[in-house]
Amino acid sequence: MSVRALGDIGDHRVVDALIAILDDEKTIDCSHLRLETCWALRKLKDPRAIESLIKILENHRKTTYGLEDAAASALVELDDDRIELPLLRYFSGKLDMMIKSKESMQDEQQQQVPERVSETACQTNSQVLKHTMGLARVNGIRTVCQLPESGRL
Repeated sequence: MSVRALGDIGDHRVVDALIAILDDEKTIDCSHLRLETCWALRKLKDPRAIESLIKILENHRKTTYGLEDAAASALVELDDDRIELPLLRYFSGKLDMMIKSKESMQDEQQQQVPERVSETACQTNSQVLKHTMGLARVNGIRTVCQLPESGRL
């Protein structure tokens, strides 16, 4: 049985065991296991996992498996004020890329790029931004976007 399937089942009795997988030093090099655990916790939407998921974001140990993105995705699903600042920190660089991409698409649209292609790309960026920022408030996002580089979180 896959760890991800535990999230699909929806039984919250497994949350402590899933958190233990993320917190166990022996699983640090088991990126696939940790990734599947994050996806299971995303489905379960249990606030007990917040601290462990935030630790993954703050670890800055970049993996090729997208572990940090999976942890962020799980956090986005939770309705808790504790997640906003870690998510804003994590996504601040990605947010800059999305904004630049949208601006680039708008420039291209002015240069006679077929309207449908440009519109689709802008909508995709907006959907990604909406999903990844989750609970982050619009004013907070604007503040982060307007800070000079040295003032970033």
